[in-house]
Amino acid sequence: MKYHPGKVLSILSPKDKNIVAADLSTQALLEMWDENILTAKVATKILPKLKVGDYVLVDYNPTSERLRVPKVIVTKIVRGDLAKGMWKTYKSFLNRKKKQVKQRVKVTEPGVVPARSYG
Repeated sequence: MKYHPGKVLSILSPKDKNIVAADLSTQALLEMWDENILTAKVATKILPKLKVGDYVLVDYNPTSERLRVPKVIVTKIVRGDLAKGMWKTYKSFLNRKKKQVKQRVKVTEPGVVPARSYG
């Protein structure tokens, strides 16, 4: 099972007067743990309780065995110390990875990063 934590930046509801929607689904604009920004559908079961600033888990499991495309659906809201600890753990991991990349990179010219530095 694969889930990624994110933080809710805004909620895009079809009920919002500034949104014109073709369906009744709601999405959340998220800051993900790895510094990506993502818009994901919100599961209807948790929708009434979701708030801006909440930490959430996004379901990245494949849509099917044959089609390996991730679902990308907000399925859980995590709050309190559990949320803060989860976010801190993921951010700490990201910072360690960044430091490892910086240590591996040998810059030959100021401001130039070798193409193979990130993978």
